[in-house]
Order: sequence, then structure tokens, then C-alpha cells
Amino acid sequence: GYIGLSLNTYNQIKNRILFDDLVSSHYQIYGGYNFYLADQWVLTPNIEVRFYSGGGYKAKSVENLPHYQLGDVSDSQRPGVRYSPALKLTWLQSDDVSFYSQYRFEYRKVSRSKREDSVQGYVDNRSRNRFDVGTDINLSPDWNIGYRFSYLKGNYVLQNDKRHDYQQELDINWQVTKAWQVNFAAEDVAKRVHSDSRETKLALGLSYLF
Repeated sequence: GYIGLSLNTYNQIKNRILFDDLVSSHYQIYGGYNFYLADQWVLTPNIEVRFYSGGGYKAKSVENLPHYQLGDVSDSQRPGVRYSPALKLTWLQSDDVSFYSQYRFEYRKVSRSKREDSVQGYVDNRSRNRFDVGTDINLSPDWNIGYRFSYLKGNYVLQNDKRHDYQQELDINWQVTKAWQVNFAAEDVAKRVHSDSRETKLALGLSYLF
């Protein structure tokens, strides 16, 4: 079994990379348990619970509305919680290579007092289905690389005026010491709710492993 805690912030980058224009933040508690069905097959029921602060950026007009989605495209940045149970099946091809598929149900509950404003209008609770396929590869004892492709189907508009979307993510992890790990990531995500344009988001993280 495993449990974890992650803290995330999204910032607008203007002329420099600084935490001077925070647009969204959340922290997440997650956990799961690995059931070995056979030597090479692992079934992992797991759950993520994400708490949103609502961010610090406020759009002043409909033209600036896309800035609401800088944290998670098409998703309200109001304070709230997302509950996401999932079931993951992993094939351990070798000691260094594995492939997996996963289904996740994501339920986004917006705080009751924050569901309506003059720009976005009324935002109800939302839900979406997420299907993931991916691979993890150990390049060496200290370096790991992972790739994930995700297809999302929701009960609200996700991107390009449609209720479905896809995302891709590449992760590189460097085990600096026994306890500390540096994380690099690149995400291919939708850029606008009402457009089919896409963008790449880069991430840098630091993990402490108990």
C-alpha cells in the first residue's frame, strides 16, 4: 500500500519565472493498494482527493475568461474538492519496464457559496470519466521516465465546445538521495474551452519519500 501528499501551484509566466502571479493552487491526498494477481500482473484500487484554493487571479471581463482555466482547462478555479477513485491494472514486463491502463471517475464539487459570479455565471458540481494508458521505464537505479495518454469524457464542456478531451504527459524522475527525488514533467493539454488549440505546460517538483 501507499499514501502521499502533493502541493501544486500554477503561475502566469511574464518576463521571468517567479511566484509573482499565482492563478491557482491545490493540495492532494492520495493512496492505493497493490494486489498481485500473478507474478507480472498488479491490480491497484486507488483514490485521489484534491482540495482547490480557488487561485488568486480574477477575470474582469468575459474576454479574460480563459485565465480562469490556467490551473485546469475548462474546470472552475473556485474553491472546492475533487474526489477521484480509480482502478489500475499494471503489467510488469520486466524489472525495469511496466505498462498500465486505468479508469478514474473524477467528481468536482464546487463550494456552495462560490458557485456564481458576474463573469463565469453559475457553475454546478461536475464529473468526468478518465481513461489512462501509460508506461514506466527505469533507465538506471537513479533515473525513471514515464509516459501517459489520457482520454476524458465529461458531463460539461471540456475543450473546443466538446465534452471530451485528451491529454499527454511525460515525466522524468531523478533519485538524488535515498529520500529526495527531483521531478520534471511536460504536459500536452487543451488551451481553451472554445478552441481546439493546445499548449505544453512544464513542471518542476521535489519529492520526499518516506
